[in-house]
Amino acid sequence: TVLFIGQAPENNGKILSINAQSDFDELFGAAESPLKTQVKAWQRNGDDLVSGYAIAHAIDADVMTLIDEAM
Repeated sequence: TVLFIGQAPENNGKILSINAQSDFDELFGAAESPLKTQVKAWQRNGDDLVSGYAIAHAIDADVMTLIDEAM
């Protein structure tokens, strides 16, 4: 299972289930962000059955705490 962690303007700190049909604009906000760029590439390069999780965070977030929470 894949876990993406990156900056995005929406849903900060939430662990979100994602798959090939996910609407990343809805999950991470309409603006481009580092997290949305990475999950879109994953979606394009995967098949219709890819699934995983993502955690959006603000620029000043404690990423290690988010990883601990996800585990």
